[in-house]
Amino acid sequence: MIYIIRFLSHLTIALSVVFMVFLVLNQFNPTMYFLTHPLSQSLLWAFCVSVLVCTVYRIIEERKNK
Repeated sequence: MIYIIRFLSHLTIALSVVFMVFLVLNQFNPTMYFLTHPLSQSLLWAFCVSVLVCTVYRIIEERKNK
């Protein structure tokens, strides 16, 4: 289980960097539709799920350690 959480933590970091790049690129060239492209939306879903799973796991681990 710890390997999955480590993977999701790294995935969360990578996807957040990807979306920061998309935001900058979208500011320079909004006609490319970086944020409305289906691939971007799929990555956004993956990012949201990754953040949710990591956060819930961390909260559960903190409550166990108390």
